[in-house]
Amino acid sequence: MAAGTAISVIVAAYRQPETLAWLLQSLSCQVFSHPWELLICDDGSAGGLLSVLQRHFQPSASRPEIRYLWQPDLGFRLSRSRNNAIRCASGDRLVFLDGDMLVGPQFLQAHYNAHADGDGLVCSGRRSLVVPPAIAAGPALMFDIAWAFSTPGESEEQEAWVRSAYPWMACIGCNFSVPRSPHVYFEERLVGWGSEDRELAVRLHCYQALPVRYCKESESLHIGMVGEAAPNNPIRSNDSAGIKRFVRNKLMFSSLHPATDITPALAPLRCCFYDPKSNIWFSRRPLADRDIATVVEEVTQWLEWSDSRDTT
Repeated sequence: MAAGTAISVIVAAYRQPETLAWLLQSLSCQVFSHPWELLICDDGSAGGLLSVLQRHFQPSASRPEIRYLWQPDLGFRLSRSRNNAIRCASGDRLVFLDGDMLVGPQFLQAHYNAHADGDGLVCSGRRSLVVPPAIAAGPALMFDIAWAFSTPGESEEQEAWVRSAYPWMACIGCNFSVPRSPHVYFEERLVGWGSEDRELAVRLHCYQALPVRYCKESESLHIGMVGEAAPNNPIRSNDSAGIKRFVRNKLMFSSLHPATDITPALAPLRCCFYDPKSNIWFSRRPLADRDIATVVEEVTQWLEWSDSRDTT
């Protein structure tokens, strides 16, 4: 790698003071001898998260300066928020994390090593840990202990995707790294939950010929709270407006890459349904005979109906 900043760590955060504090403390314990920088992109948290950064990540000789980028809360605009940080980043490699993750001390070194064989799109998995509010109010979680009590996440599925005809499907926005280049940006027309990470991966892998590598050594933990809702995932929360945005994103994703087979990325549309009488979108278990081509035709028509109802 060229001399200078080796890695820019970009953390996407929104109203996550407890988990962001734990992530910052785990990042402050990195065993990594190369220069790196930390950028927090906040998608409009009320009151901001600056106080969390000031309390839990004090720069020192072994820790980088931290930059905090806030944008107004005008809806779920993760792509634009991450792009704010990308424009400010100076590292040779960009490592993306979410504000509710926890990483081990070798996390950055693992991502750095994974790029040693040349440019690539390096993805890694995550395990899951749900903690009670009493723990959230206490001291920072220790990664090794938290890992021992975690449950499997997407790792096995991601490794299988890397070996498949659709390796870009292994790329999940909460933990991956890429070489910094003009081609690395998130599609800002994708507003709401879902698709922005794999849309980027399709462009980098299919058009820029970046190989996809899975890095087990950089696996991370996703931290949730007991009783916490899943507002970002409209399929799980059965949020009508969110499902509609999700459907719109998937159809836009497909329209952006008409010559590329992105069938696996469209599979979640099988869970999306529309009731024209009430103008309500909802999620449920997909029907066994509901193939992707049929689903795309259905949701396209449903979206037109829903839009017409919303404008009358």
